[in-house]
Formats: sequence, structure tokens, C-alpha cells
Amino acid sequence: MALVTKGYTFAATELVTNTKLHTLVDSATVTGIVNADIGASAAIVDTKLAQITTASKVSGTAITGLASLPSGAGVIPDANLKKYLIGDSTAGRLLKSARLIIEDGTSADTIKCTLVSIFNGDAISVTDNVAKGATTGSFTLNAGGTRLTIEAAGLTGNAVGIMSSEIAFNTSALNFYPYTTIVSNDIVLDAYVFNGSSTVDLTTIASGKEIYVHVCYVTSA
Repeated sequence: MALVTKGYTFAATELVTNTKLHTLVDSATVTGIVNADIGASAAIVDTKLAQITTASKVSGTAITGLASLPSGAGVIPDANLKKYLIGDSTAGRLLKSARLIIEDGTSADTIKCTLVSIFNGDAISVTDNVAKGATTGSFTLNAGGTRLTIEAAGLTGNAVGIMSSEIAFNTSALNFYPYTTIVSNDIVLDAYVFNGSSTVDLTTIASGKEIYVHVCYVTSA
């Protein structure tokens, strides 16, 4: 309950005057106001309110009308925003693109691989002498040389989908296409003869040559 403290105290035999009465009222103070003391129709304007700066004083359920936020209100930190790809209901997934460079390895029957970010993509430095049937750094080449895997360990976030893959540059004499998929969060590229069903050995077609494969993919983060 609110407490009113009088602004003037009269002595027992003191003469009451209009000035003293005014002081009694005008100098009085009110303290201890609680919610029950404020009428429902009080309509207190926001100019009488202090800025709210204490954490957790405003519930998220009380925030509405985001469309009316002024342009000068600032930017919500990226970390506080859920990110969705259109058509995907899983938050946090990222669209990335990178250039996979395949060159002739220094050792015989090997290739040299590099992954370069194009947009928001991952990057893996030059990895030489990627041999058949072995994992070298973040790259694995199968025994036939027809399947090149970018290991999940070399990527940020788990790869969950391939949007596209295409040959961007190819100095070899063979036309081939990269059939690219996700296997256990690895990016897997199978090299097929163009307009055919047979696979090709990357160590053979990259001998003395250079091949760029552009890959657009989605990761979990």
C-alpha cells in the first residue's frame, strides 16, 4: 500500500494559515506505490518510464509488431537468429560452394587435390600424392582411382546435401562428369565418362593436366 508523508507538521497550538496548508499538501511525498494502487485507466505515458536495461525483465512472449521496428534500431546479432534455407525446416544449415582442384601428383599414379572456397565454402590446402586405395590428409581415392572422397573431417559442419557439381575447367582430353553425392557426411565424387556409364581413373586423366570441379553443397552448420 502507498504511504503519504505530509509536507508540513503543525505544532499543537500553531496557527493554521493557507500558506502552511499549501506546504502540507504541495510538499507531501508518496512512497511504496504497488501495482494495486494504480488504476486500470491510469494510462501512464512512456515518457514517465525509465529505460528497461535489466536482463530478463521483458518476456519474449510480450514482443510483438516486429514489422514496426525502425530502421535505426540496430541489427540483431547473427548468433541470435535461426537460419533456414528456403524449403528446408532445419535451422542452422548453410549453403556453400567450393572449387575442387585435381592435378597430377608428384609421385606416379597419384593426384594432387585442393579445395578452395568460392562462397561460404570450406578450404583444404594443397594435398599432394593422393594415392589409390589410401587416405591422404582429408582426401581418399579408391583402389580404382575412380572415386575421390572429401572426408567429413576436412569440412566445417556435416555435409547433408549436394545441390550441384560441374566441371568448370578441364585440360584433359577426356570429357567426363562428376557424379557427386553425400556418404556419411563425406563429399564423394565418382568420375564417369560423359554420355556413358563407365567410370574413369582420375590419376590417368589428371596426368600432366588440371581439372576444376565446382561443388555446391549444404552443411549442418
